[in-house]
Amino acid sequence: MEEEVDEGKKERDKRSSNHDDSLYDELFSLICADKEIVKKEAFKILLGLIDTESMVAYIQRNEKKCLKILISGLNSDYEVVALQCLVNLSAHIPKELIRRNLIEIVFDLLRDEEEAQERSHTELYIMLVANLSREKAGLYKILDLPEGQKQEGEKQEGEKQEGEKQEETQPQPQPQESRELASAPTFSKASFY
Repeated sequence: MEEEVDEGKKERDKRSSNHDDSLYDELFSLICADKEIVKKEAFKILLGLIDTESMVAYIQRNEKKCLKILISGLNSDYEVVALQCLVNLSAHIPKELIRRNLIEIVFDLLRDEEEAQERSHTELYIMLVANLSREKAGLYKILDLPEGQKQEGEKQEGEKQEGEKQEETQPQPQPQESRELASAPTFSKASFY
């Protein structure tokens, strides 16, 4: 009896997921529309849905298309809404955004705003970078460390700690990076100005 209930639930979830996917496909096609007002309103709808499990799962399944659309929104008239979407999304899938070089893009945009002395959204950009910095890869991108240096640095740090342990007569606790990162706040739910 329970198996029938589980199978029925799985079938409903699958139909619901397919229905959601078609709605999300439609939403992302509206974001790519020719009219700016349609794009902006579609982004506002997306902002309302960006924290739902089904939307995050959809974006992960269609990562290349969705993240390209979201990131390209940073160079548009609806930059604030696109940025809010990315801030909220960065709390859920930071690794994917880091792989898409979002940290470098944000730094370039901040530098351009500074040079042009335009209206800036520095607070939102900082929230985005803060979320991305919770991942080790994000920290290395911010510090602009190449892959080789990361591994060498970790190896040297490990060797240094081993040497210190042998020299010391009383062991002292080592700070744990993961605990520090876990206690850092995650910013989500970027609000409209």
